[in-house]
Amino acid sequence: MLRLLKNLLQRRPSVELPDLTDMPIADVWEEFVATVRQPNGRLAIEALRQPEFAAALAWLEPPTDCPLAKATMRAMVGAQRAGSISQLDEFAAVYQAEEGATDRRPPDQSIEALGQMCSLFRTAARVFYQTDPADKDSYVKIEITLEE
Repeated sequence: MLRLLKNLLQRRPSVELPDLTDMPIADVWEEFVATVRQPNGRLAIEALRQPEFAAALAWLEPPTDCPLAKATMRAMVGAQRAGSISQLDEFAAVYQAEEGATDRRPPDQSIEALGQMCSLFRTAARVFYQTDPADKDSYVKIEITLEE
């Protein structure tokens, strides 16, 4: 899933993002706080501490259990390391519900928080999820766009 995120996160296919899947999420968070910058050059954490981004901050902060939040952080840190975060066009992810879950859609709070991240980084997002695990073609797309 992270490789898909890396491929979809990049504007230029020649940029290779580092693989952070084995990095503990607490370490990813520390690096996110210290290094990830908005398109305007300001540290993202400065904006995330503002009331209008409270849902995104709560969603990202460890110990988050949300795989979408963890993947978002890893992708953002990877893009920052690669020097490509300013080229962010769109964020895309495949959300996988827990085994046996009846509602396979990402939680509303995750979609709200991802929307706040899109606003912060001035980018759109697509999240795909599978409605029926037995049907490999049963994916649904949630799109988050920015209003101009």
